[in-house]
Amino acid sequence: MPGPAETDHPVPLAATQPVLWGVAFAGLQRARAGSVYFFDNNRRRPDGIWIVQSTRTGRIQIEHQGATHPATPGSIMLFRYGEPSAYGHPDPLPADYENQWVGLRGAGLDDHLRQLRDAAGPVLHPGANHPLHRDLAELQRLAEPGRAPSATHTAARTHAFVIALIDFVDSTRHHAQSAVERAVDHLLRHALEPLDTQSIAHRFGVSREHLTRVFRQRTGQTPARFLDRQRVDHALALLRATDLPLEDIARQAGLRSPRHLADRLRAATGRTPTQVRQHAAPR
Repeated sequence: MPGPAETDHPVPLAATQPVLWGVAFAGLQRARAGSVYFFDNNRRRPDGIWIVQSTRTGRIQIEHQGATHPATPGSIMLFRYGEPSAYGHPDPLPADYENQWVGLRGAGLDDHLRQLRDAAGPVLHPGANHPLHRDLAELQRLAEPGRAPSATHTAARTHAFVIALIDFVDSTRHHAQSAVERAVDHLLRHALEPLDTQSIAHRFGVSREHLTRVFRQRTGQTPARFLDRQRVDHALALLRATDLPLEDIARQAGLRSPRHLADRLRAATGRTPTQVRQHAAPR
């Protein structure tokens, strides 16, 4: 039984790295009980294609980073051609196996899906009736010759699908996290907002001391130091790359005022905002 790499519709190599996100190839697979179904992704070409594969019936597994993860009906696997991972069944299939899959490509897609898999692992478990399966089926249909209205339409649907995958992972992690873990995530994701450790601790119902301790364990620094570094770095980038007024830069960097901006820059760099701009490369 051929896997995605052995599709009957070869894809020209030049078509696998476009800027727009899209579906390089897609299909349905059915493997009978007793057949051999196992694939080594390190040998799959072209490199860089991400496969999103939904299991309809049967059960297989994926081996990734030294661990084995089961893929059961309603699950979705994520893997990449050219990487050291493998999937299938180590012995002849004990039951029929059926899946639907799409091969995705496009500039920047690799970073999104790597981060998603780092957070959730190579197998998601949304359940058989989750809308993600419907969205995957739509992308599979768009890959059929003559079905997609335009490349931009396919790119938009591909983007929406990847964002839906990310939303699913985020919501699953949120429900599984403790209050202090959610507070840490909020600080990490919203560092440029005008917030502080005490207000976030209060919002999530944890003590400031507990939040600080967990944040330090996770990042190696205190929340206050992390927030200050993020804001100063963002302000420096805006000063060097734009002509925005200091009031706008302070607001976008999560700092209270132009005076606060100047104080933080002087403490971090020894320079005023004007001096930072004078030393910036010509625009």
